[in-house]
Amino acid sequence: MINCYFHYAQRNSLHIVLKVIDDIEGKGAKFRIVGLSATPGPNLAAVQEVIDNLRIGEICVRLESDDDVKKYIYNKDTEVIYVEQSSNINFIEGKLIALIDPIIGHLRRFGALGINGTASTMHPYTVLLAKKAFHEKRNEHSLDVSFSSLLLYFVYVYIL
Repeated sequence: MINCYFHYAQRNSLHIVLKVIDDIEGKGAKFRIVGLSATPGPNLAAVQEVIDNLRIGEICVRLESDDDVKKYIYNKDTEVIYVEQSSNINFIEGKLIALIDPIIGHLRRFGALGINGTASTMHPYTVLLAKKAFHEKRNEHSLDVSFSSLLLYFVYVYIL
């Protein structure tokens, strides 16, 4: 099995590849996985989790400076330019965070959002996965607020 973007294969991500691997393994089949990623993870723990989840036995790393890769790379000049946010952007960002953080708190109080973080640190994809997990478990929740309003809160957090 060849899996691009294998760094998404984390247990809390509901990644379909993990379900396929569990099914294949459950049937006793022998298989190999080739995982491809330009960005395997933000830290060693995240990379190790993916290695464990995908049952990876060997890692092969290739860099632009490797002889077998060089022939496919064109010469390029890279310059990193750091641009500070203007005070206007910081002001707007602060207002948006002040708007979203109470919604995040509301989702947490009703057990709809089990991930850590604030509006400034949450990744939209993580929020989307949390919404999906909540939606799948809707029958297990006995809430005194409507299910649809909580789903709408997820949309607010995701968009903003």
